[in-house]
Amino acid sequence: MDTRRLRQLEAFLRSAFTAEELRRIARYLPGGIALDAELPGPAASLAAFAHELVWALQRRGGITAELFEILADERSGRRAEITALQQEVLSAVADAGVADTASALEPEFDALPRANVGVFAGRADELARLDAAWDDPGTRLLSLVAWAGVGKSALVRHWLGRLEEDGWRGAEAAYGFSFRAQGMSGGDAGVEEFIEDALAYFGDDAPHQGTLRGRARRLTRLITSRRSLLVLDGLEVLQAPPTTLAGAGALREPTLGALLDTLVQEMNGLCLVTTRLPVQLAEASGEAAVVLALPRLDTASGVALLADKGVRGAEAELAAAVEELEGHALSLSLLGTYLAEVRAGDVRARHDLALLRAADEVDERARAMLAAYDAWLKPRERAVMRLVGLFDRPADAGAVAALRAEPVIAGLTDALDQVDDSGWCAALMLLRRAGLLSAAGAADDDQAASGGDIGRLEAHPLVRAYFAEALEREQPEAWRRGHERLYEHYLAAAPAVPTTLSALAELAQALRHGCFAGRRAEAYAEVYQGRILHGERDAVTRLGAFGLDLGALAGFFERRWDRPASELDRDGQAFVLEAAGFDLRALGRLRDARAPVLAALTRDQAEGRWAAAAEDAGVVSEIELLLGELEAATEHARHGVTLADRSGDSFQRAVRRSNLAEVLACRGELREAESLLKQADRLQKQRGQPYTTLYGLPGARMCELLMDRAAPLDGSAVSVASAAGPGLAEARQRCLAVRRRAETTLGWTRERGLSGFSVAFDRLSLGRALLGLWLLMRVQGRGPDDAEARATLAKAEDEFDAAVSELGRAGRDDMAPRALLARAGLYRLSGDVASARADVDAADDIARPAGMRLYVCDALLERARLALADEVGDWDQAHAAVDEARALVEELGYRRRAPALAILDSTLKRGRERS
Repeated sequence: MDTRRLRQLEAFLRSAFTAEELRRIARYLPGGIALDAELPGPAASLAAFAHELVWALQRRGGITAELFEILADERSGRRAEITALQQEVLSAVADAGVADTASALEPEFDALPRANVGVFAGRADELARLDAAWDDPGTRLLSLVAWAGVGKSALVRHWLGRLEEDGWRGAEAAYGFSFRAQGMSGGDAGVEEFIEDALAYFGDDAPHQGTLRGRARRLTRLITSRRSLLVLDGLEVLQAPPTTLAGAGALREPTLGALLDTLVQEMNGLCLVTTRLPVQLAEASGEAAVVLALPRLDTASGVALLADKGVRGAEAELAAAVEELEGHALSLSLLGTYLAEVRAGDVRARHDLALLRAADEVDERARAMLAAYDAWLKPRERAVMRLVGLFDRPADAGAVAALRAEPVIAGLTDALDQVDDSGWCAALMLLRRAGLLSAAGAADDDQAASGGDIGRLEAHPLVRAYFAEALEREQPEAWRRGHERLYEHYLAAAPAVPTTLSALAELAQALRHGCFAGRRAEAYAEVYQGRILHGERDAVTRLGAFGLDLGALAGFFERRWDRPASELDRDGQAFVLEAAGFDLRALGRLRDARAPVLAALTRDQAEGRWAAAAEDAGVVSEIELLLGELEAATEHARHGVTLADRSGDSFQRAVRRSNLAEVLACRGELREAESLLKQADRLQKQRGQPYTTLYGLPGARMCELLMDRAAPLDGSAVSVASAAGPGLAEARQRCLAVRRRAETTLGWTRERGLSGFSVAFDRLSLGRALLGLWLLMRVQGRGPDDAEARATLAKAEDEFDAAVSELGRAGRDDMAPRALLARAGLYRLSGDVASARADVDAADDIARPAGMRLYVCDALLERARLALADEVGDWDQAHAAVDEARALVEELGYRRRAPALAILDSTLKRGRERS
């Protein structure tokens, strides 16, 4: 039915009656006694009671003419208003039918945290804001921001319940995911799992296939193709803390950041985020992104919450208790249940809690309440909570059963040794009533009592953290043995070799417990190297599981991401530094990626491993180059050359020179860059057959410089006409030379089975050369009907396509924009402006969130060319793109692009003169 009419009725009841008056009216309606049993208790607010009354009447078919007649008798002065409302509401009811539930949807919110709220206290304003956000097409993302325990989960659950009663108010898809439920210790908790699970929900045919960023783009299209409600809980585990350079709230994972930025612009519906810090979004988000800071409970709502828990006393005492805990919902809930269970509900007994009196901060008071509970709990219930403390996510039934199995773990499960299913169920019920465990899920306690699955055990993160710390502090051996039991359980449950994200996630969980169990060296050798990687680093790349891999690696660090665990040998420490740097770079976290590589550089230099140190310095330089930090990149690139020369390794000597050459070329120092590349080529020849020419990325650097000398032949050329004249023959020779080099090295890389990453750059170089030859044919007047020209262009496009695909399969988003922008140039020059724009957008989507400012500048220049590519150019867009690119060129010292800026400036100037 039209739920707006029911909300109108609800609003009228709130404006015309008190909660007590509505309760009296409800009792005298037909079936009033049964109806009263469904409604909230006396402590409920007017807003909550009015809402529950309307929807209870709707379910029971109680919205009738008799209801409105009773309302008119109670408020005779508003009879005309009530009559008009009656016509609208009863018409909507008649159209829909009493039994209408609008439940054709199958919303999926099982992954969201459950909340023990009893009567939902307060929050009428916040609920209204959520309603308004859903109804307003201009609001596409709402961030519900509050610190732990303030009540975000309870508010979201309550609002979703209201939405469900409203028939989901037009939502065509409704899905929720909790990043907190994926664990708090994994660095990039749950991004891969979220994307795969959400793709499956929204109907993707192959949710596990493709790169992480490619799957995220598919997911974005699916979400925005319908009116969707997306709830993302616990985003703070993926956000930078206030102490970082990125700033509080910046998303560490650029793929998710790009997805949210797109949803803010295009979503048809609402993305609701819960977090402790406002999310940093693109500046263009504007009014489409709303931040709703969830305040503490007001005094009246806090008193209502205590009363619902069974606390009694003078109104002033109850209000004082709320103020002492600063309206902190979790603390009040814990206090209320504790006083009801232990002190007969007397609010004055809170003064006996010495720890509570001594605590200064809200979090400290919550911990003080938990300490009081800990002392009050019987051994059976205390053991359950300490089991829960071993997990960093909801505890699944299989893992809990493994912990309870024989032999008992002294100090942990000995109190559960003789507890049968009935006793276990009773313990869970008590802990849930106390608010220490969240409400039961799909499998309830009655099912558990009959031997069924108990489902997961879930607790608030503050509660879980308290009992984890207590167990580790008081029973360190039980802590170790508990984690050891879980380590062995997850190892036994997981496939020997992970071929899916879920299998990899199980092994990553096992690693976490193995590290806490003091078995780091074994976990590294047998599980990480032996099973997760199973002998090849590409196993992680194939699954696109860089975030999960990073979570697995976290256990092998004493400090992330630059201090490996001392239990690992030298080679192991070097490997985890390298792997962490690789994962962070692949995830687009370039600034974070620098730390482990710098740590590896320091170690390798100290130990005299000069070739390894040279490679480290080169990787740091490449990261800094992408970030646009050209001075730092130059320093590390030069240092890499020095270290490589000291090592005597001809491969490193050649590659480090090519690295330095690229940095210098970006600074506009082309003469020295060309000299270095010639040196690198000579050093490569010294290695002997078959690799007598630079290949892969170093080879692409050489080819790119050769093409830069004939700039119009580059894939990002801005003018074909400028290739004409005396330089035409020389330009052709350069193109042919690059083609020969690329074809030769491509043959080597294929023959030797080298990585797709190397192959991608050889194909990129070949594509650039072929595009240049095609452009020369155009300058010579060979048009679209020329068979050779058509074949050359088609072959160039094939090579660019292959380069883009290979870099995607390699998971190298840090290099993908090079190929995308080159292919965009081909599309633009061949007249396919739409495809060119798509590639520029894809490159920009990768580069901006990750802070790859050189690529951002290149994308702006190509965007300006595209704006001028049509017969009627978009001069304003071209001007804006050129101005932003110029600012970057000047700020970064990216003088390599100065000629391109000059050509665009000249084109824009001619356009202004003509107009």
